[in-house]
Amino acid sequence: MVQVISGNVQISGVVLDGPASLVLTASRPLGIGPLVQIVTYDGQELGGWIIGRDDDQNLALIRLVDGTLPGIAFGDSSGLDVDDDMLSMGFPETRVGQLLPMEAFIDRVRTNVATGMVFFYLDVQHLTGTSGGPVVNRNGEIVGMTVMAEFLRSVGQVVNDGGYALAAESIEPALPRLEGGVIQMSPRPVPTASSGQFPPLPATIRGTVTIESDIAPVGTRLYARMVHSSLGDTWFPLLVEESGLYRLTVATLLAGYTNATIEFYIDGVKSDGIATYRQGTNTDLDLSFP
Repeated sequence: MVQVISGNVQISGVVLDGPASLVLTASRPLGIGPLVQIVTYDGQELGGWIIGRDDDQNLALIRLVDGTLPGIAFGDSSGLDVDDDMLSMGFPETRVGQLLPMEAFIDRVRTNVATGMVFFYLDVQHLTGTSGGPVVNRNGEIVGMTVMAEFLRSVGQVVNDGGYALAAESIEPALPRLEGGVIQMSPRPVPTASSGQFPPLPATIRGTVTIESDIAPVGTRLYARMVHSSLGDTWFPLLVEESGLYRLTVATLLAGYTNATIEFYIDGVKSDGIATYRQGTNTDLDLSFP
């Protein structure tokens, strides 16, 4: 069990059994940035990189970038029914760093007609922060993942006053796509400019991308991170074009980002090349990754 911290959002997650130390969590509460912090039950802090996410299914898969952790396996959820018991676990925001295990019973099992996703309606109330946490059977195997009522409503499910879990049988088939790098995000709100102010002019940063001294393949996913301690980080996803070229247009509605540092990442690895955001400028910057 781990905490997953994305910006100012803290939810829960679980390390999956296997050599890669992959963390499963809910995707919809996460910000757009792929860089997250993973905090273990005993307070160990590790970096994590979202290698795949599908907001339609509310699933994200995170790879630990500076360590490994033991994980747990999936169990068979297809035979679970009303009154079967399980253990629901997560880290509520109100209990900082404290794991909350709750014994839960299934009130009903529902299959969403449009998506085919299977949900367990439970007799416990899930608290903010526990989204993405595992629901396990008596063998300690993952049979579901905690999701919040807002997600069920978004796919047309009727909700009640209990808690909810997405069944493992709806999660496991999605894992190969997530490991393969699928990125499907729901639209996110953007900040608006203050009344009476004109937004800053866009800035352009461009150059070539090399990985281990070779030109990066076309379609390589690159992320730019504009760092600001008080306004929050802003992330820009883009793809490498032909001949290893990239072109980043930085447009923000907030003038406070002027002179902010821009970092560049591929698959959790940061380039030595950095830029500074200054409105209306054009900057040439070649990026190299180990």
